[in-house]
Amino acid sequence: MDTSKDASRIQTTCLIVLSTIAVAFSLYWLKPVLIPFVLALFLAIGLAPVVNLLVRHLRLPRMLGVLVTLILAILVLVLLGVAITGSLRGLADNADLYQARMQELLDQAIELLPLESLRINREQLLQPFSQISGKAVRDLMLNTGGAVANLVSNGVLVLIFLCFIMFGRSSRSVSISNDWDEIESNVRRYIIVKSILSVATGFLVGLALWILDIELAVLFGLLAFLLNFIPSIGSILGVVLPIPVILVTPGISPATIILAIAIPGTVEFVIGNIIEPRLMGKRFDLHPIVIMMALIFWGMLWGVIGMFLATPLLVVARLLLQEHEMTRPIAELLSGRVGQKAADQPSIGQT
Repeated sequence: MDTSKDASRIQTTCLIVLSTIAVAFSLYWLKPVLIPFVLALFLAIGLAPVVNLLVRHLRLPRMLGVLVTLILAILVLVLLGVAITGSLRGLADNADLYQARMQELLDQAIELLPLESLRINREQLLQPFSQISGKAVRDLMLNTGGAVANLVSNGVLVLIFLCFIMFGRSSRSVSISNDWDEIESNVRRYIIVKSILSVATGFLVGLALWILDIELAVLFGLLAFLLNFIPSIGSILGVVLPIPVILVTPGISPATIILAIAIPGTVEFVIGNIIEPRLMGKRFDLHPIVIMMALIFWGMLWGVIGMFLATPLLVVARLLLQEHEMTRPIAELLSGRVGQKAADQPSIGQT
């Protein structure tokens, strides 16, 4: 009897492992289609309140409200693209100035080092850095053209999916199920709250850098907005990325350097560790280790975009698991509450 139970457990475990591998391979193989579709799905959920606002308060027909919302979303994306393009053009135009400033910093740093006592040749030490030139920086900026073109093509596909989803939703009058409506409502709240906090983070970081007269302040504010969607790692990158530009800015004082690093770090810490947990609540409670594993998993499958989508997908999975009694212990495991009984935990509609 015990032998048959052990064999059944081994067989079940093997089936789970094989199914996981098959699903992961399918997600990787179908990522050219799945990534735009998932992005469009989350955008449709996040833009639904805008459509409802236009329909209820401006008395617009629902189809016209959807069309206006799509136009507004496209305008926002175009403005973001113009801001990114202008910032990159400014970086390319000032490449020689940045290189000269970097060479000056290197010379100052090497003068402080005891190279003679260490028997290190100064020219040999500076040789790798001398290969970095203004032309190399310009070439790097020009090579981003392919990445921008790829992003535009994906954006067109996302827009096509978004149109079908939103216009299809506008013609549907009956909901699929109460459970799905509850899950969609919670996912919508996560997207809205996260987007508002990300906008606040990007605005405050960009404003602080702009007041301190740091180059590419708009670009770094935009990066802080985007990276805020990646938990833990994103906030660190949002603080670290401006540092090289801050250091090579000509005529910058040590006090400005400290403020340009300390203020964005404080903004990221306060919003990410104090404000966000209070607004999100326990329904979106996920253990940091689970989030890191999700970032690694989706990053391996879908790259950087997968890291952006990792947390929303994990939130959807937890909400689905929390809704049903049999899978509720798994949802609590994702939150790090292993020792609590699933029956004592409320469903998503009660949190």
